[in-house]
Formats: sequence, C-alpha cells, structure tokens
Amino acid sequence: MVHPDSQLSTLTGETIVRKCLTIRGVHNYTPWNLSEAVGFLDRHKGSLPFESVLAPSSHPLSKIDDAVAEAQKGRYCRVAVDCASV
Repeated sequence: MVHPDSQLSTLTGETIVRKCLTIRGVHNYTPWNLSEAVGFLDRHKGSLPFESVLAPSSHPLSKIDDAVAEAQKGRYCRVAVDCASV
C-alpha cells in the first residue's frame, strides 16, 4: 500500500462509517513483529484458511521471474520463494 498508485477500490467512506471500521496504517516492522507473525502462523496453521491467500506452491530462487509473474497476476495475496531451493 505504500506505492503512490495504491487504492482501496472497494472500500468507501460509507462502509467505514456504517461498519464502524478503524483503519491504521503501519509502515515497517521490527524483528519482534516478524517473530510474532511467524508464531501466529504456527499457532493457527490448522485452524485458519491460509491456503485461500497463499499460492499453492513455492518457487525456487532460480525461478524468481516465475514467482514475480505469478504475483503480478493478483490471484494470491502472497507468492512464496524458497531461497534454499535453487
């Protein structure tokens, strides 16, 4: 979202008000935040539908161009690159 052309195309002011939403921007994170996020994923790996936002397989580092192309399609929120696999 830090790109100048980023848009929330389906979120309107009406939705924010009617649903009493709070939007908070967060820029950058600390190593502690990353540790907490990984812990969250580990604790909830069996109960949350991560497969609905993650690409079904990772790409080896040698195929990073394929990973970038997959990410640009927008089908998944995250596309993984396996840096240990070349």
